[in-house]
Amino acid sequence: HFEGLPGIASVLSGSARDELGMAHERSGDVILISEPNSWQAYYWWLDDACAPAFSRTVDIHRKPGYDPVELFFDPATRSIPLDATLIKGSHGVITSETASEAVWIASGCLATAPQQIKDTDICDFVLAEFQ
Repeated sequence: HFEGLPGIASVLSGSARDELGMAHERSGDVILISEPNSWQAYYWWLDDACAPAFSRTVDIHRKPGYDPVELFFDPATRSIPLDATLIKGSHGVITSETASEAVWIASGCLATAPQQIKDTDICDFVLAEFQ
């Protein structure tokens, strides 16, 4: 149960995932929408001494999703810190602020996209380029 936890704006499951166009086979059964300036780290351990070995490495096959702390790789220790507070901003926030929107730059066929598109539609534009 994620409702009411700090940093969680809403929880979508079942048909509620349709609100964001995310009710497809590759979406999770439960989708968490973050509050602004909130990062939902995957760390499930309470003591860093109990962290799995892959947590301090770049290991896309065993980590449950993207780990932005990998950007803070420490060459001296040849490892990744286990400090999620290094991450600023949000991941999984729905915003209506223009300043938070992504920019789509394309040429050729991909440039025919409308002025504004939903992020969930970008895949269709890219796939159309290869057909």
